[in-house]
Amino acid sequence: AGVNNSVFSTNGGSAMIATAATSTVYAKNNMISNSATGINANVSGAKINASGNGIYGSSKAFNVAVGATFLSANNNEVDINPGNASTGLLTIK
Repeated sequence: AGVNNSVFSTNGGSAMIATAATSTVYAKNNMISNSATGINANVSGAKINASGNGIYGSSKAFNVAVGATFLSANNNEVDINPGNASTGLLTIK
């Protein structure tokens, strides 16, 4: 899935989520606010490619499950609680 120039606000769960081992989410220039988790790769094999996103006021900006991958272009903005990448792979490209 590809999401570009969109707004995700006040989601009870994850604003963007990759839930299958073969899923890839391409997220570019989105605003994500006030969600439980902003961007979530919650299963082994899932992949997130993120560039230019603003993640504000979420309980956790991102989550990366064991065996999942979060690729960041190093230009995503996070205001509080960046999240947890300790169990998966977080790569700056």
